Amino acid sequence: MTGTSKRIAAIASFAILAGLTACAAAGPEGAKTPVASNARQQAVPESALPADRRAEHVYRGDLDGDGDGDALVVTAPATGNEDRARGVVLLVHEGDDGWRIAARNDRAVPCSSCGGAMGDPLVGVDIVPGGFVLRFEGGSRGLWSGAFRFRHGSARARWVLGAVERK
Repeated sequence: MTGTSKRIAAIASFAILAGLTACAAAGPEGAKTPVASNARQQAVPESALPADRRAEHVYRGDLDGDGDGDALVVTAPATGNEDRARGVVLLVHEGDDGWRIAARNDRAVPCSSCGGAMGDPLVGVDIVPGGFVLRFEGGSRGLWSGAFRFRHGSARARWVLGAVERK
């Protein structure tokens, strides 16, 4: 299996891991939050994340369709090892100050130096009605990009990989 095939397999496995918890997904039309310093200002409590992960970027949107502000969190290992793949945690807002992990994949996002000369390959995350999109790009002499679109599969109450765009 090539490196690219392994990366697609790791991201696609998010759909399987997301099926562990029943949740619906929906988001406001056109809700986009690029990777930027303001993404860190929209923090969620560290106690809402798994103990072995720390938040790197937070994207807000209504992931479960209940009208509350939920969060898609790009995580990194708590040990600070920047050479390892990063993950995604979907947090559903419950109650006044409560959060529940709806889905988790610790290898869904390439490491912060895996974009080659372009640096961090994470371009951003789009929260769209019924799902989200993970966007990556990188390279040096030869440039590459990819978008992985996840949609909510209500029949199985999980997010599934709907499309992969590679250039």
